[in-house]
Amino acid sequence: MSKGTLVVNFAAIEDAVANGQRVTTKDLASAYLCNPVTMRDALVKHFGARIKFKRGRTGGIVLDGTDAAAPVDAAEAAA
Repeated sequence: MSKGTLVVNFAAIEDAVANGQRVTTKDLASAYLCNPVTMRDALVKHFGARIKFKRGRTGGIVLDGTDAAAPVDAAEAAA
């Protein structure tokens, strides 16, 4: 992987959230060996308005809607 290239398995993230697992940007950043800010930017770019970030001890990411796995560009093209 070259510097600046981040390949994320968004389907696995969505599945984990759907199954009730706590998923945080910090944990994802550690798993993908990147900065948490970079991970957050990648999540926002992919999920768009469908992602929410909950703060605190029980926080993490929350996906809104059943089509959260579809990239933002695909959702806009379908509309």
